Amino acid sequence: MVKNQDDKKRHFWNRYIQYLHNQGINPPFDRWHVVRAEQE
Repeated sequence: MVKNQDDKKRHFWNRYIQYLHNQGINPPFDRWHVVRAEQE
């Protein structure tokens, strides 16, 4: 059960990073956005 939740979370963040890349935000700034989003 926990693994499935971890997979869902990982999939969400991978899609979010892909969205950021489509918006022109490149590494390492893509990870910066993820860290900030997780803090809120």
